[in-house]
Amino acid sequence: DDLKVFPNPATSQIEVQVGNQSGNSRIQVYSASGTLMYNNTISGNATVIQVAKWSMGVYLVVVETNGIVQRTKFIKK
Repeated sequence: DDLKVFPNPATSQIEVQVGNQSGNSRIQVYSASGTLMYNNTISGNATVIQVAKWSMGVYLVVVETNGIVQRTKFIKK
């Protein structure tokens, strides 16, 4: 599993690293209640997401690259 999200727990921002994938990666972040908080496509291996204004709680990060879906969670403090 190449997907990494840090820092965890986070307060102001997270970095999402998708590993050595080639091609574009679609990154989505959902709140615990299922609300889509972030949706973006990146062409590189990493991106930074600002989470300072998000509510405290657990969030699900879903990354799809070349049809392969990876999931992980992080905590917003």
